[in-house]
Amino acid sequence: MKITRLSSTEVANVSVLPSSKKYLALKSLEEPRVRWGYQPVVDALPSILLAESSLFGHLPAGDDSELLRLIESSCKKGPSQKAACRAVAEAIIDWRNENGVFGRVVSPEPLRTTVDTLRYCADVAAIHNETAYILNLDCRSKMNLSLQGKEFMKSLIHHTALVGDLRDASVAILRTPVVKKGMRKAVLEELKGEPIYSLEDILRMVNETYSIWELLLRERRSGSGNAAGGSLL
Repeated sequence: MKITRLSSTEVANVSVLPSSKKYLALKSLEEPRVRWGYQPVVDALPSILLAESSLFGHLPAGDDSELLRLIESSCKKGPSQKAACRAVAEAIIDWRNENGVFGRVVSPEPLRTTVDTLRYCADVAAIHNETAYILNLDCRSKMNLSLQGKEFMKSLIHHTALVGDLRDASVAILRTPVVKKGMRKAVLEELKGEPIYSLEDILRMVNETYSIWELLLRERRSGSGNAAGGSLL
């Protein structure tokens, strides 16, 4: 049976729960209905932060209007995706300019498990006030990571990305909530402190989450389960 992958946010939020609550949380989820995402912004983030980028590396620094045009042209799912991606990119550009931020291309490895590949790091670090931040880019209009979900994500980034010359970097979420009528504002939220979950804890929790999710999907598709509720996105 094909297993529908959970979003990275849901993996983080659900995996930290006790087993009984994992089941209830997963039962409330529906398989995703939204068919477009923010990948054009994710791909362009090194260029947005004025770092060298393989995708948009030919652009001169400061050519934001051309960069926005290229992001829009990469949106293939209609006007809603174009408008949302442009609003997110404009918010990050404003934040970059207001705070003197620039980027440094990095190559964080995702965590590959037997059930999923967990990607929480952007391919560019933000340099702000001489501090390097390994970024989780959250482009959604609302912030859905729980407090424990943030600890899960922070722990995973510590174990997989803060290595080599990045071992002293900080971890942060760069999110872009809606502030009014479709307008976005970029906010950098630093996640301080040492990791509270070991890599072994993370692998165990993720495997349990997917074991329960697979069981629920089998119930649904056989007609023996009746899960209802919110979106995965």
